[in-house]
Amino acid sequence: MKRHLILSIGALLPAALLLGLYGCSSEPEKKEEKKAEAPVEPVTAQKAFYGVFPQARLWSGDIEVLNMGPMDPEGVPKGEPGTAGAWQVTFISPSKGKMRQFTYSVVKTASIDKGAAMGLELPYNPKSQEKSFRTQAFKVDSPAAYKTAMTKAEEYAKKNPNMRVTFQLEGTKQFPNPAWRVIWGDSVATSNFSIYVDATTGEFLKTMH
Repeated sequence: MKRHLILSIGALLPAALLLGLYGCSSEPEKKEEKKAEAPVEPVTAQKAFYGVFPQARLWSGDIEVLNMGPMDPEGVPKGEPGTAGAWQVTFISPSKGKMRQFTYSVVKTASIDKGAAMGLELPYNPKSQEKSFRTQAFKVDSPAAYKTAMTKAEEYAKKNPNMRVTFQLEGTKQFPNPAWRVIWGDSVATSNFSIYVDATTGEFLKTMH
């Protein structure tokens, strides 16, 4: 009887040792730590432009730029002059006779998708002062345009420190190259001071009162 009991205990020992080794080697499951999301930051015009460019080229191989301007979606902190939470670019296709708006946003809102988004295709009927331009002509980014504009606007800016500054990239028949219009105010219609900067060379062009 004693011999039978000893044999039984001896048979159980290897299994118990294996269970013990398994218990020692297994590590407690680590809880997955949620990575903190990076804060959203406004972007420059060229960052947004090249964000939508691939979609625009898929739409039409002969796209030209009609205009570009910033948007202010909620949830994006104010950045340096020349940056925005979203930008809207209007391209035209001469071969199609159509125009299409594209947006690039760093956040999603009720009316804007995050990232690059394509709007509806619409007929293009050029206005008298509009002039589209090739994408290669857009060489000067929005912060650089602001810096140039400030060389002529320093006095006005000091007198109006809280005035909003906005931007409009456009082709206009009064200049050979596309131009940035740096606007003190909410829009061209409500502003009494703005400055044109060449969007190809970066040179000052004209002050508008």
